[in-house]
Amino acid sequence: MSKFTSVSGIWKVTTPGDCEGRTIIDLGTYTGNIDEIALHLADKGTDLTFTPIDPEKWNDRTPVRKTVHVSMSNLVNSDYGNKSKFMPQIRELFKDRPVKIGESNYYGSFTITTDNETIDDKRNKLLAKLTLEEKRLLGLI
Repeated sequence: MSKFTSVSGIWKVTTPGDCEGRTIIDLGTYTGNIDEIALHLADKGTDLTFTPIDPEKWNDRTPVRKTVHVSMSNLVNSDYGNKSKFMPQIRELFKDRPVKIGESNYYGSFTITTDNETIDDKRNKLLAKLTLEEKRLLGLI
C-alpha cells in the first residue's frame, strides 16, 4: 500500500463499486487538495477513492499513437455536423500547436496527428540496439 504524504497532488478518483470491481466509476484525474476535489465531486458519490498519480508518469507526454480522432462538440457552434463550417474553427484553435488537424470519418470529429516519436517508436529503437542474446535473456524471444 502506498503511503500518502500530502493531501495535495494528482489523484485518480473513483467510486468503490461492487466487490468484483465491475461497477467502479472512474470520475477522472484531478490536481489539487483531496478535500476540495472530494467536495466538488460529492454529487457523484459519498464514498470516493483517491489513488495518487506519480507526477513523473503524469508529466510524460510521449504519444501512444500518431493519430487520434477527437470530438469537441461543446466547443464549436451548432454547425458541428457540417465539417466545412466547423473544421476552420478547429484548425484555428490548434494553429499554434505542433500537430496536424484533419477531417475524420466519424460524425462531428476531427483527427490530431503528430510527427513526434511514440512509445512504440522509442521501444522499437531500444530493442534494435539489443543483441539476440540480450533479447533472449530478457524473455523477448
